[in-house]
Amino acid sequence: MHTVPITRLSRSFATSYFDAQTAHEGQGTVLTSRVVPSPEWGCNFIDLVALLPEATIGMHEHTMEDSEIYIVISGDGEMTLADKVFKVEQGCVLINPPGGRHALRNIGRSLLKLVVLDMPSPSGKENER
Repeated sequence: MHTVPITRLSRSFATSYFDAQTAHEGQGTVLTSRVVPSPEWGCNFIDLVALLPEATIGMHEHTMEDSEIYIVISGDGEMTLADKVFKVEQGCVLINPPGGRHALRNIGRSLLKLVVLDMPSPSGKENER
């Protein structure tokens, strides 16, 4: 039987440090902590992200090789998927599909916190435009 060390099976947002930056040419400060930096768990990465009030993740497009899942932990925001705008709040799960364009804006007075899972596309390069 092959055993995997427990350190490879668990990570903690509690011990994470954050980088303050702008994201995809957005506005304001976005705090990001990359908790899982490699594809060892079947995803490209897992980030804990916090947008300060009025901050944005600018509109950007992904390749056909990956998609993102956003899980909103707290706060209020507006998510733009292609040309549609949706209000998001705690508990929302959003899928940014391969090749999709999206942006996010904090419309609240407190941090908008979310977990971002970047997932490889099931068929990868086969679906490229």
